[in-house]
Amino acid sequence: MGSVLNRHHKEDGVVEAMEDLKAAKTNYTQRSLDQMLTWLILAIHDLIAHPPSEELRRELNAVVHDFYRWAMTGATGSPN
Repeated sequence: MGSVLNRHHKEDGVVEAMEDLKAAKTNYTQRSLDQMLTWLILAIHDLIAHPPSEELRRELNAVVHDFYRWAMTGATGSPN
């Protein structure tokens, strides 16, 4: 998802969402899962509060769909 957001960094809410994702990753490495979830929700909020362009919406949808498909297979490792 980071690479998609990097490509669209000039869109409203994207920089904020990227910062939220960095905070989520930090909390994940610190094993603070409740805080990680909070930052993930804030990232989603930042993207929803500023309607994304059609291109960004399509790319984010593809990332989420790929992750969902990967998660539903019970696979291990990275979804990419």
